[in-house]
Amino acid sequence: MSCNDKHHYDTNCVCDVVNFINELQDVAQDTCPTGCDNPILGANCGGTSPLANTRPFVLYNKKGELFIPASCFRIAGISLPLPSPFLRVESVDECCAVLRVLVPTLEGLDDEIRSALTEQLGLGGGADVNINFNFDAFDLIARLLICLYSDGISIPTAGGPMNTFFSLAPTNFCITVDLNCFCAIQCLRDTFVRGV
Repeated sequence: MSCNDKHHYDTNCVCDVVNFINELQDVAQDTCPTGCDNPILGANCGGTSPLANTRPFVLYNKKGELFIPASCFRIAGISLPLPSPFLRVESVDECCAVLRVLVPTLEGLDDEIRSALTEQLGLGGGADVNINFNFDAFDLIARLLICLYSDGISIPTAGGPMNTFFSLAPTNFCITVDLNCFCAIQCLRDTFVRGV
């Protein structure tokens, strides 16, 4: 999805998509239907979350920069709190939306995530990694988490590498946004988020 067409000021594609996601989540079903074009929540979960109740997404501003709210989580072995780009719509009124920040659930995956983060950020893999960085590092971390969420994490097993997908958990951090301020939205794999 992209920015408003200069000739159509009465529509906003980001606003339309967030409204659609909100409607999907409001009528979440208990089964994961098949079919590539089925507009039912859970249709794109690939069997990883048969009881999907959330279509997480990320937003980009009009400069193409990833929107990263000020909510953080921690990974064992990295002393710095990390930003999470994952969002869930809680409510929407026209183009004003309340979004909840979601964070990765990393039980058992901390080592693989830490390894991927330290490798991508060019850091040593010491027991306690401290990161001195600027906004670009936040952006890199967030984009890496999006890729790891979408593609899974390759974990070595006796039978060869296996892709494991982490899920998302709700935070108490909600933010009210004007959807007209965003130019693009990227929807991610549907999932079940406990407690929403």
